Amino acid sequence: MSDPCNDHVLNIDGQPITLDEILEDTSLYFNPAFLQSCDPVFPSFDVTYTEDTKANVTILDLKDVYEKGQMRRNANSEQRLLDAEVHLMATSQKPIQDVRAYVERCPEAARILQDMNGRVSLNLVYSKKDLFVANFAVNLDSVYSNNGIKVYELSRVKGEERNIFRVIVVLHFADGTTKEFISKSFQVQSRKNAKQESEEDLVSVDNGYCGTPSPENNRKKRKMLALDTSPSGSWSSGMNSDCINAAEIITNRLDAQSALINELRVKKPILTQKGDIAYHFKLNKTELDLPLEEGDIIGFFESSSGNTHIEKLTQFNASKAKMAGVISRSAYLEARTPADGEEKGLDDLVCVIGMVNVKVLGPVKNGERIFASLEHSGVAIPQSRLNGRMASDAFLLGQTLERRDAEENDVNLVQSFVSILLSITSSHMAEAASDDLRKHVREDVKTEVNKMKKKCFSGLRRWLFAGFILAVLLGVLLYQLFVPGTALRYYRCRQGSIEGSELWFTFTTTDFQIPRVHCIEFTFDKLKEKMGLNFGRINYTDAHYYLNLDRCAYGGIRHVRSHLDNKEMVRGAEVVAVDHNCTTVYFHSEVWTPYESGRDIVCNTHPTKPELKEND
Repeated sequence: MSDPCNDHVLNIDGQPITLDEILEDTSLYFNPAFLQSCDPVFPSFDVTYTEDTKANVTILDLKDVYEKGQMRRNANSEQRLLDAEVHLMATSQKPIQDVRAYVERCPEAARILQDMNGRVSLNLVYSKKDLFVANFAVNLDSVYSNNGIKVYELSRVKGEERNIFRVIVVLHFADGTTKEFISKSFQVQSRKNAKQESEEDLVSVDNGYCGTPSPENNRKKRKMLALDTSPSGSWSSGMNSDCINAAEIITNRLDAQSALINELRVKKPILTQKGDIAYHFKLNKTELDLPLEEGDIIGFFESSSGNTHIEKLTQFNASKAKMAGVISRSAYLEARTPADGEEKGLDDLVCVIGMVNVKVLGPVKNGERIFASLEHSGVAIPQSRLNGRMASDAFLLGQTLERRDAEENDVNLVQSFVSILLSITSSHMAEAASDDLRKHVREDVKTEVNKMKKKCFSGLRRWLFAGFILAVLLGVLLYQLFVPGTALRYYRCRQGSIEGSELWFTFTTTDFQIPRVHCIEFTFDKLKEKMGLNFGRINYTDAHYYLNLDRCAYGGIRHVRSHLDNKEMVRGAEVVAVDHNCTTVYFHSEVWTPYESGRDIVCNTHPTKPELKEND
């Protein structure tokens, strides 16, 4: 037997086949050990199986890390998984009745973060499905939240241990048994921007001057440094030494990953795309597992030790807040950074002054002042939404720099100029002084608004009631018009008939059904006009012509009686004729033909009136 990995061809039972044939042939089953041994052919296969080889689930392309990126859906900005489609194949020696797939945070991480989502169901898209093989795909991003809890909520602390998830596949067999397969774990992290990626690329290049310099690095050094070759130059070692110490370096451009500078003097403005100055503040220890996001509104609170810590501002803790601020992710200058010996991840950045993105509730105008909301957690509200009670207690954050049209309950990031000093020096006294005036005006307006509301609601109720009655009547009319066998359709079929003249008879159909046919009599001329007949009378004197009433009302035949809607079988010709003795029933098929099996004929015929008698 040839090498199973040679030329990407697998030889099973001596017959060479391709990978596509394996994926499509239901008679083949993967040997997990064999798949793992063929790295050139199946480099990305993640095989999950049990000791019982009756069933296998193969995950073809599950990544180790998935990134979350900012997206807008339904006017909302959301962090969604990118490129998160996973393809799987299930094979079994027993018939597969159903396949279910779930995603969950790994149990230990879920316990630490108190993630109550548990297993969240994923939608399956099948490319092939039969009794023994199911090829399908799941999109990990098809679920965003479960019962209001975000499925892929990220922890800012120890993300490599706590932002770990896995896929569970459960096979349901036709014999009522099930089997569960669990994938390898994968990590979810925030997508890095282009600047972060370029910075990481710089880290991977040895730009330092310590170590063994390569020829390329030597060329970089010569390009970056303009050496002082005068006798007064103070180089401590040559270019070939491992470390270079210089009393003075003169260059037009200096690229460095990091620098330790005792004193920095700048003659020209500092150029940066970032827009604010931020300070590091300690987080409340109970909030460490609830990461803050860009634009979140936080409050400053006094701890039991008398120090200051920050946490997200809510309606429950707003009364204890000393002042308010905005979480920054765009600072060009970070102050009060943790010392080298201090534990990382216990603080966050708060904008002191500058341009930042702020989470704002509802629509906002450009240039409108924004305040910390005391009723909605972690967001700001525009001045237009402030009422008197809120205005007296709200913290002023800053002023917007753009307009945002949104729904009343939508939260969006709005670029704003923010200063923490505004929340300290906001004019609460001026608001309090005019509070009495606003209170009286507010009461008057409230009274008028209530009156208008009562009138509107009263009128609305009347219109709704009238609309309901109209909808019911319209529904009944449509039901009578379009549903077969309704009273209205029977009424329309009877129009123009000879009152009180009816016919019943029984016959045997070609499929051995024995229906009972009910007909009503018409004069031939009216019946011809009503039904649009294109044939003439039967060649019998004093023959009577009838319309099949049930078939007319149902719009056609019903081959059998239905026990679901309790409707009778409807058979027989649309138009029949009966001789004057009421002994034989005829139907027209090219010519008038008698029912050979017609029997139990009952005619309820009024005596022919002179004005109804027809001449042949």
